[in-house]
Amino acid sequence: MKRKVGVIGAGVIGLPTAVNIIENIPDVEVTLISEKFSPDTTGDGSAGWWEPYLIGDNPPLKMKRWGKATWDHLTALLRSEIGADIGIQLVAGYNLFKTFQQAPDWKDEVLGFRQVSRDELLQIFPADTGFNYGWAFTSLVTECSKYLPWLMKRFQKQGGRVQQRRVKTIGELVAEYDVVVNCTGVASYDLVNDKKVIPYKGQLIKVEPNGYIPIVFGYEPGDKDAKQYIIPRSDFVVLGGTADAGRWDTDIDPKDGSEIYKRCCKLMPSLKSAKIIGEWAGLRPGRSLVRLEREDMKFGPHTIPVVHNYGHGGSGVTLHWGCAQDATELVRECLQERQKIQSKL
Repeated sequence: MKRKVGVIGAGVIGLPTAVNIIENIPDVEVTLISEKFSPDTTGDGSAGWWEPYLIGDNPPLKMKRWGKATWDHLTALLRSEIGADIGIQLVAGYNLFKTFQQAPDWKDEVLGFRQVSRDELLQIFPADTGFNYGWAFTSLVTECSKYLPWLMKRFQKQGGRVQQRRVKTIGELVAEYDVVVNCTGVASYDLVNDKKVIPYKGQLIKVEPNGYIPIVFGYEPGDKDAKQYIIPRSDFVVLGGTADAGRWDTDIDPKDGSEIYKRCCKLMPSLKSAKIIGEWAGLRPGRSLVRLEREDMKFGPHTIPVVHNYGHGGSGVTLHWGCAQDATELVRECLQERQKIQSKL
């Protein structure tokens, strides 16, 4: 009999995890369980830029390993014949600062990283932005609205099962699966009573492409994460953004939208003539540390191994494949342990 694994959550963390499990563990039946699927996940609304963002206090070496595994996975797809069709592209960009900033830990993962002079910035951006320093580099943009549907086809081609359902407690799944994988993001606040989970509400605007638009992130003094960014996609340009800690609503806030538009137009005045085609708001799953670990959870007389994989902040796209690989190894260990126990009975 095939061993059964249930993966809860079908976003940019859960779906890649399900794919890794079904492709790398033999004799396993994997079911992807979620209330929402693409195009209605948080990942679908995200900008999709490869760069660590809102990552809390996670150890740099762990972030580097997860990020590098994801980079290698995405660049392999980029080089393939399907790269453009599934929404992966390399794009040059700038991180702008008002004070000098040392190069980040991830500088060697991206392409062509360098410090930028003020003279170069003045050739691209208005003089009154206040940004006198910057980094220039080329990184990846992954359009999840194309990437996630492709992953779903890949998953189902391997025999993966899909179940649309809201899971209120992991106890509901004890009788159905040998191992459960929790990739529910902010929903883990209630699902597993993890009060370390903090929602970071992100709001953005989508405008039609309008001339030369590089990727730009603008950092104010003291900010760990950018409060303004511009990210061109294949069919629209993303203007962001917000990162409001503790806000659970996903309503479009007109005041936030106005501020986003004003800040981005100051960086790139050509955006003023671009047509606004949409707005979006979603909840990033913030946590001081990504939770990627095994927990044996007890429900009545039953105990089930649960592999948690959530709390990636604004770095779900940046870390997803590396985390999926680690989660898969934890699932493998759980199944091996259960098999040993059953063989002794």
